[in-house]
Amino acid sequence: PLPEGQRFDTALIDGCHVHPIPMWEFEVLSTKVDGAIVLDNIDLSALIGCITKIRMMPEWRLEYTGTKVAVAWSERWLSRM
Repeated sequence: PLPEGQRFDTALIDGCHVHPIPMWEFEVLSTKVDGAIVLDNIDLSALIGCITKIRMMPEWRLEYTGTKVAVAWSERWLSRM
């Protein structure tokens, strides 16, 4: 586990994991990441729930970077820029 008070700048969620694993990963990582969460294999159905949740959360901004990759940017990160 991550030591108390320590946070990640970046994390990766792999869409090749079966549903609902990516959703659980996002639920945990969204509370531990101050920067970006990269979503790989967004063309696979396992990430549909994750992408929908991110779009509904005002503290995260979703940006598609290619046909299979997206990045969810935390407002905490964007406010530092």
